[in-house]
Amino acid sequence: MSNFSELHLDTLQELFDFCRNLEYGWVDASGRKHHGPNNSPEYHLQTPDETLARRIGICWDQTELQRAWFTAHDYNTTSYLLFYKLNNSWPSHSILVYRDGHQYCWFEPMFNTTAVYYCGIHKYDSLDELLNHFRTKFVRNGRDSGFLPTDFDFGKLNLYQYDKPTFGLTDTEFFQHCTRGAKLQLSV
Repeated sequence: MSNFSELHLDTLQELFDFCRNLEYGWVDASGRKHHGPNNSPEYHLQTPDETLARRIGICWDQTELQRAWFTAHDYNTTSYLLFYKLNNSWPSHSILVYRDGHQYCWFEPMFNTTAVYYCGIHKYDSLDELLNHFRTKFVRNGRDSGFLPTDFDFGKLNLYQYDKPTFGLTDTEFFQHCTRGAKLQLSV
C-alpha cells in the first residue's frame, strides 16, 4: 500500500485537496486516459497506488483511494453506491463515510465541477440524514447534468453499502460486488 507521507498526504485536508484535483476519468489496458465516466468494457477498478500515480479516477477508484488513506490513519469507514437503473446504463456515484465523534461525515471532493456543486466534508447528526442528502444531491445533479431522465422514477434508484472490492474488477463485476452488500431503503 502507498506511503501517503511520501506524497505529503498526512492530514485530512491534504488528502481532500489532492483528491479534489484528480482528473475525473479512467485508464484503459493500454494506459490511455479517458475523461468522463467509464463507458467501456476496458474499464478496471484501479488500486489506490494506480490512482495516486496516474492522478485520474472515477468515483469508484477515488473511493478506494480514500478508503486506503482512512484505513492507514485508523478511521472506520463505510462505502456506499447509489445508482439508477436505465435500460443500457446505470449512472452511479460512490462515497466514503467516516465518523467524527458523534457525527457522520461525507467525504466528497468530486462534486466540484458538476451542475450541482457539493464539494466538501459534510457532517450530519445521523446516517439517514447523510444518505438522504446524498440521494438528493445525486438526483439533482443527474437531472441538471442530463444523465438522469426527466421522467425520473424513484423505484429505479438503488443504494447499497459495500465492502472493499477486489482491484481490477470490470464495471459489471464492480456492480455485482456492490449489490452483494446491504441494500438500504430511504424514505421518498
